Amino acid sequence: MTMNPTRPCPSCGGRMSRGTEAETLRLAGHSLTYQQPGWHCADCEDGILEGADNEAADIALRELKTMATGASPPYRCSIRKAALEDVQ
Repeated sequence: MTMNPTRPCPSCGGRMSRGTEAETLRLAGHSLTYQQPGWHCADCEDGILEGADNEAADIALRELKTMATGASPPYRCSIRKAALEDVQ
């Protein structure tokens, strides 16, 4: 039997558990919902991100900024560059 790790919430004293929660970012009329890993409190909905947890938020924010500005995301630019190099 695997137990889900828990810890006390620093905000309300409730119980935090490790998992993912849907988070929504909004910018310039655009929104993006993604799954945020971390410690989440069921009582006050506070969350704590550690280490690699922040990467999910960083990726989502970069994607939202790309949506808001209409620019090509970096991964699309690299694919296009690689395709051009193959043609030459």
